[in-house]
Amino acid sequence: MAHGATLSPKQITFCAFVASGETQTDAYLKSYNAKKMTRKMASTEASKLMKIEKVKDRVDQLKADATVSKNAVIGHDRDWIVQQVTQIVADEESRNSDKLRALEILAKIRGLFDDSTQVTVEHRSSVEVRKELEEKLSTILGTMN
Repeated sequence: MAHGATLSPKQITFCAFVASGETQTDAYLKSYNAKKMTRKMASTEASKLMKIEKVKDRVDQLKADATVSKNAVIGHDRDWIVQQVTQIVADEESRNSDKLRALEILAKIRGLFDDSTQVTVEHRSSVEVRKELEEKLSTILGTMN
């Protein structure tokens, strides 16, 4: 392993595999000539690699870069979708059903619709449930007589 300021090609490859979601062991096995090595040995070596500050920093940097890149793509895609849907709404030749669907999509993108469901869980004892059921049954039977 290189102890200088730069990473070796194998270390760079290892970092790329780890940052892309591979386990440290698998990244080590793919990056180094480790065909005769057991997984346990590869795991130990991978752990040693990750303790090297410059290796850990490189993995962190690659992960951060991937997140920034992904968020940029998502933002671009969102803007493009909004633009396309807005054109459908503004187009006089669009069918009313298309315009209505486009407006619905815009409203969802803008957060005007909340399709989430909230569930409240009440913890009650069996005695409380039984009492409530008996009261409801009594009310139902009382209205039937």
